[in-house]
Amino acid sequence: MHSCLTISEVVQLIFEQCKEPRPQYFPRPKQDLKAFASLAETCRAFRNPALDILWSEQETVRNVLKTLPPHLWVERKESNGPDVWDIGLYFRIVGSIKPEDWTVPLSYARRIKKLSLRDDMGDKAHFPDVDIFKAIASAPAEHFFPNVRQLDWTSQESVHLPFLNLFLGPNLQSARIVLSRFDSSLPDNLAILHLKKLNFHCQRSSPPCFRIEELVVPCLDQDAVEYLSRLPSLRSLEFSRVDMASGLDPSPNSSPEATPAHSPPFPALRSVKFESALPASIIECLAMLPVDSQVGSFDTFVDEDAAEKSLASLFTELIKSNAEKVNDIQQLGHRSELTPLFSFHNLTKLSLILPITIEIDDAMAWDCATSWPNLVDLEMREPGAGLARNPPPLTMGALRAFATHCRQLKHLTLTVDGSSIPPEPVNDNEELPSLTFLNVGPSPIRDAGSVSIFLDDLFPNLRSIHCQDWRWDGYTVGGYAYDEEPTEHVRRARLHFKLWKAVQTTLRAWQDEDDGSSGTGEEGDEQEDGGE
Repeated sequence: MHSCLTISEVVQLIFEQCKEPRPQYFPRPKQDLKAFASLAETCRAFRNPALDILWSEQETVRNVLKTLPPHLWVERKESNGPDVWDIGLYFRIVGSIKPEDWTVPLSYARRIKKLSLRDDMGDKAHFPDVDIFKAIASAPAEHFFPNVRQLDWTSQESVHLPFLNLFLGPNLQSARIVLSRFDSSLPDNLAILHLKKLNFHCQRSSPPCFRIEELVVPCLDQDAVEYLSRLPSLRSLEFSRVDMASGLDPSPNSSPEATPAHSPPFPALRSVKFESALPASIIECLAMLPVDSQVGSFDTFVDEDAAEKSLASLFTELIKSNAEKVNDIQQLGHRSELTPLFSFHNLTKLSLILPITIEIDDAMAWDCATSWPNLVDLEMREPGAGLARNPPPLTMGALRAFATHCRQLKHLTLTVDGSSIPPEPVNDNEELPSLTFLNVGPSPIRDAGSVSIFLDDLFPNLRSIHCQDWRWDGYTVGGYAYDEEPTEHVRRARLHFKLWKAVQTTLRAWQDEDDGSSGTGEEGDEQEDGGE
């Protein structure tokens, strides 16, 4: 064996590269487990690094407890209720555990970095029962899982709550705690005060957490707002509703002492996300922030039933409070005029998801472009995925507005009528080198050649074009073939898809000729064949 492989840090780096990539929240691939199990048995130098990876993520505690002497536990199929999900492979402790029996389980428990315990996954046997929790509590260790950094705990039974502290170790950084049927106060000794990131859902309580940096809660009431406003480190806050009429003690016997009561509220808050609300509730939320708030991102999804007058009041309040600081607004489904948004001159990212009742024409596009000169990322589209209006109210000439006034724009999502090209040639003042990504959605197109010439003159570095993809022959839904005869609309959308992809291919070929290269390994290439 090469001497380099005797260095544990080098082996760890190599093993990290051996992991199969997977999206966040997806389970670990079985080939990962098999590969590292083999490595652990290959040689002693590989054993510990491979075991660390094998044990790093766990969705149950039974794997650790199975390392107890075999006469102390059983695993058998049982039924604990009348429903089909009450039947499962249950794990039971059947003997008296001595202190020395915990040596091996504790050695493996120290390797766990991410732990998920949930009783809402349709398998009640998967979640530990009270006897299992009591057994873990009897182990001769101050913290059974001392190195867990990320915890996901979902319990529908209040009887489990007293054992939550068993999993709140000294190195825990992030936790998601869901107590879906719990309706009493939290225990005073809940050890989550040191957490930096917390996603907490409970019907009747808010958590004590004065060191928190990122917090997700379902509801805020008057007491919770007052408490959170004094947290010295809270940078990100996400919630679904406010209820200022009610008051619940959010933190019994606990108050953030690092920030005096007379200090400005929310001293570290930079990001707010407020989902599914009426404008009046959002205005109430804005009233919580101080006049000189440093909030840089205010992300809200407004209820579709909001009246035009109340929406205008919301925009006015946003302008008064945070117009110079907000850089990200998401707006869903309204008949209101967009003009109040034109006061946000410092916007760098804007997502406008508009209903078909609002038409954005070329004149409005020029107003938008002149009002938001600092845009880097702009999305203006209708909700969902569908066919474009025939024809779309925006022409290809509208792209000139953003090229002329938004000189930092890199990503643009806009549905335009690509079936005709402006007769006027592009001048030097309109050329925008910064744009590299264009999402045209379901935009119609007739002549790929003339569109390629126009876009190449306007956006010389544009390499990635996304367009609305449609069901092709052989398309499957949930494993079943989608074999319906395509309609005329779908046939036309398929043609538009091919033509837009031809434009992308042409632009890349021209750029490669200019650069004297034959490769296409630049930004956006990985998205070449994808639609929306």
